[in-house]
Amino acid sequence: MPEAPRRPTKRAQHLRNNATDAERLLWLELRQSRLGGYKFSRQIPIGPFICDFVCRRAKLVVELDGGQHSANATADAARTAFIEKSGYHVLRFWNNDVVANMEGVLQTIMSEIAACPPPNPLPAGEGGLGPSPQPFSMSCGRGPRFRPSSAGPSSCRKRGASIRRRARSITRRRRASTSMTKRHSIIASAAACMAMQYAG
Repeated sequence: MPEAPRRPTKRAQHLRNNATDAERLLWLELRQSRLGGYKFSRQIPIGPFICDFVCRRAKLVVELDGGQHSANATADAARTAFIEKSGYHVLRFWNNDVVANMEGVLQTIMSEIAACPPPNPLPAGEGGLGPSPQPFSMSCGRGPRFRPSSAGPSSCRKRGASIRRRARSITRRRRASTSMTKRHSIIASAAACMAMQYAG
């Protein structure tokens, strides 16, 4: 019997150790559940692809794109289709969006989490056994999603507003305590790289 293909964990580790400036900046905001209490992991394999950032609880993948991705739109579309077929939603940002507009990037991520909540836990007594809930399309139109809480749209909106307020509070506290020297160094390095690309 042929062996199952191995997950590309070594390549994922290599990418984590050689992150881009934009990836390092965004990771400072996502690590240790700093964004709304949601845990993100970086460089996580999903099938044959390695995703930049993954929140398993929210079934969300965040990808950062450099200039080279714009020339490979067909491959990116196939990659996104595979990831969404695996039950995740994909958000994409340009590297310069992260460098120049971090607050906007974080707000977009939190809004997406609030708009498409994760699946409900199994009813009491099932103990996590049995088939998983069947996905269906939601209004966000980005692929399969699971049925939201039966509390209704009003409750979901209140939950989303609460998550966004908590995210803003956590982000402000994090930014106040993070070393500005390190942040400025990363931003300066990213700006220099982009300037060299434009000059070329």
